[in-house]
Amino acid sequence: MNRRLGTFMAGAVLLAAVAACDPIAPLGVLTDEQLLEHIVFTPDSTDVHVGDSVQVTIKKVGKGGGTISSGTVVLTVGNPLLVSVSSGGYVKGLRVGTTEVLGTLSGRRGSAIIRVIP
Repeated sequence: MNRRLGTFMAGAVLLAAVAACDPIAPLGVLTDEQLLEHIVFTPDSTDVHVGDSVQVTIKKVGKGGGTISSGTVVLTVGNPLLVSVSSGGYVKGLRVGTTEVLGTLSGRRGSAIIRVIP
């Protein structure tokens, strides 16, 4: 019985330590500002010349309308033959055409239309 009580106490101490590590969201409770509502790309449409690069900025907006700093948006490209994209949002034109850069985080998506011109 004493051993079970010791195991229970150790678990309780560990749970308290984990909760204390995240003062913003103790025990998983998030505010509207922390809940991701949508992802915004700026600009949402742009041209880039073949061989050149342009940067798109990605803003994560919470349900309360504020910017969320946590979480990493995963960037992908609709047609990787036309453009490449870095994790910093730099889009390089590879071939003439139009495609999308897509950003995904926590089931939310945003995008920018990229037109590659000669």
